[in-house]
Amino acid sequence: LNGRYYTHQDWNTLSKLDEKNWGSCYQWSKAESERVAWDMAKELNLPMTSICPSFVFGPPTELIPGEGGFKLSNSYSITLVGQWVRGDSPVQSRLFVDIRDVAKAHVAAGNLNRAVGERFIVSTEARVSSEEIAKTLETVCKETGLGDPAAISFDCKFQGGAIPLEAGKWKQLLD
Repeated sequence: LNGRYYTHQDWNTLSKLDEKNWGSCYQWSKAESERVAWDMAKELNLPMTSICPSFVFGPPTELIPGEGGFKLSNSYSITLVGQWVRGDSPVQSRLFVDIRDVAKAHVAAGNLNRAVGERFIVSTEARVSSEEIAKTLETVCKETGLGDPAAISFDCKFQGGAIPLEAGKWKQLLD
């Protein structure tokens, strides 16, 4: 870590298994799984590329039958946005990426020899403020009726980490 921003050369060394914090466990498991995959690829002399997305958002692909009708998804990102638009929890600042950009990065990496042996962080490079996200959600709720714009609040104290990403490398795959 260079102290200014995270890059594709940095690894998550802070998350740990903690039964009281599933988020930390999830982040730890992603990093540890990737380390194991790189070790196996090296051991078996297999080509490998890692696509490391931040918090993934995007349009749902289908309605899923559920109790009381249909719901959009069980994904954490959709669940979290649902909590935000209902006012169940305050909006927090996030690094994020659109699922369609993650898909483009996967396709590009799978078709370009220069991507072999590389890690790509697929994300916005700076956190979007919780206030900006809340204002956008308020507009969406007003236009679509998705939630209650008046119920949306934001956590102005949550920064979620002060160090930005150097995430532009993945965009070079698409050039």
